[in-house]
Amino acid sequence: MGIYSVTLPLGGGSVVRIFEENGVLKALSEGETRRLLYQGHSVFRPEGLPDFVLTFVIDRGRATRFTGRRPEGVMEGVRIR
Repeated sequence: MGIYSVTLPLGGGSVVRIFEENGVLKALSEGETRRLLYQGHSVFRPEGLPDFVLTFVIDRGRATRFTGRRPEGVMEGVRIR
């Protein structure tokens, strides 16, 4: 959980908020919220997006960054809060 500064595959940036709501992990980006489905080994897939995978880096029990892979390319997120 936290707020991440994201570098997009085609340039530009975004901010993503990862949070828990009623026991469900979710991501909020550009006004859209999606449930994150656990795939194993710090890997999640946003619900409804089968070609999009988020892999989190865990340091001392806390996610510090993630890599997002989708057909358009790779995005990198760095935790800022």
